[in-house]
Amino acid sequence: MRAKFLRKVLGFLFFLPAGMGQVAVAQDAETIPAMNTLVPAFESSAPKRAAELRPYKRYFVESGIVEYIISGTQSGIEIAYFDRWGRREARYTKSEVAGLGFSNTLTIIDGEWIYTIHLDKKIGSKIKNELLMKALEESSPEDKTPLGEKMMSLVGGEKIDNERIGEKMCDIWEIKHQGQKFWIWNGIPLKSEQKTAFVDTTFAAVSLQAGALISEEKFKIPEDINFIEGNINDMLLSLLTFVEPKELR
Repeated sequence: MRAKFLRKVLGFLFFLPAGMGQVAVAQDAETIPAMNTLVPAFESSAPKRAAELRPYKRYFVESGIVEYIISGTQSGIEIAYFDRWGRREARYTKSEVAGLGFSNTLTIIDGEWIYTIHLDKKIGSKIKNELLMKALEESSPEDKTPLGEKMMSLVGGEKIDNERIGEKMCDIWEIKHQGQKFWIWNGIPLKSEQKTAFVDTTFAAVSLQAGALISEEKFKIPEDINFIEGNINDMLLSLLTFVEPKELR
C-alpha cells in the first residue's frame, strides 16, 4: 500500500527539477503573475540518435531565466535556466510535498539526455529523452508544427484555449487523462496545473528574463553524485525512508 501510494504521488514529481541555490530575482527581469511545467514520462521506439539528426528548437527564445512559485500539494520555488533555444536547460527546485517532506533537486536537459539529481542525497539518474526523440522522428525540416506542440500531442495533449499572462499571450494545453494544464508562451511554460485524486499543484512564473546570458556553471553536474540506472520514480521512492507507514493509511 505504501509503495502504491508513493508511486502515484511521485508520478507528478518526475518533471519537477531541482535544487534552487540562490533564489534572488534577476535584475531587470520582467515581473509577471505566477506560473511552471510538468511533462509526463514517455517511452518510444525512436532511433537513439534522432536528437542529433538536425538542429531543433524546444523554445522560440534563445536563452532565459524563469522563476516559479510552487503552491498546493507541493510548495516551494523553482528557477529554470536555458540556452541553445531550450536544447539545454537546468531547473533548480526546492520544495516540500505535503506528508512526504522536503526535496532539493536539479534536473538538467542536455539534448537527448535528462539528468535528475537529488542534491541532498547525492544520488541521480540519467535517462534518454525519448519524448523529444519521438517528436523529432515524426517531424521534418519542412514541418511548421512547433516541436513543443508535437511533444504535447504525443502525450495526449490538446490545445483548448489561449490566455494572457502578464503581457504574454499563452496557448493553453490540456492533458486531460493526467489532470494537467499548461500555459505556453513561445514554447516556454509560464504556468502549469495538475489536479488529480492525490495532487493539486500549481507552478506559476513570477519572473521572466528572456535573452539572459547563462553561466556554464548552471549546467554543471555535481562531481560527487552517484548515478544509478532505472526509473527516477523508483529512485526517489527509495529515498523516502522517512515516511512512516502509519502516515499513509
